[in-house]
Amino acid sequence: RLPADIGRLTGLKELDLSRNPLTSLPESLSGLTALEWLDLSKTRLTDIPDVVGSLGALKELVATTAGLHALPDSLGRLENLERLLVGYNALTDLPESFEELTRLRYLGLGNNALSKPPRVLAKLPALRAVSLFGNKDILDSVDEWVDAFEACPALTTVFVGYGAAFTGSGFHAGGLKAAFEARGGTSDGPYTSLAGVRIVATNAAG
Repeated sequence: RLPADIGRLTGLKELDLSRNPLTSLPESLSGLTALEWLDLSKTRLTDIPDVVGSLGALKELVATTAGLHALPDSLGRLENLERLLVGYNALTDLPESFEELTRLRYLGLGNNALSKPPRVLAKLPALRAVSLFGNKDILDSVDEWVDAFEACPALTTVFVGYGAAFTGSGFHAGGLKAAFEARGGTSDGPYTSLAGVRIVATNAAG
């Protein structure tokens, strides 16, 4: 476990705790007032402790392959957060408190258990890119995802898996194309307002 006095490292900017058998984090972590990058991937934490939400200078939080089923409301306090990577977990939604993350530019949600788009997506004014690959259940709510993309004011890129690629003028490739056409659309529309969103087929953007 981490030493209880880790909070004395007030000038620390990066902290990599990945691949450590940590089951908790000390409350003194809040003393890391200059911390900008934190990696909690592949630890034994069952959730992200609320103390992480007190790291006001944090710009990037990584918690991939962490066995997470939900994210805490306290992360909404990370007003300087620009990148959040929480792929390879079991997330089904995002907290409404995320609307306070006004600087969040990249959201990595690949390989989770999302089926419907989190309502808070449209409330993220700086969000430019989202990774969704590996969320197989999005095939059941294609129209809702399209509406969510259209409502994101700054969105420019969506990463999806190789078997389910979008394009700016419709859906193509694999399962999503079939799902789209089953809802009465064609490859030429009607979602032409997505033309400004670049949809990238990849399995490597967590």
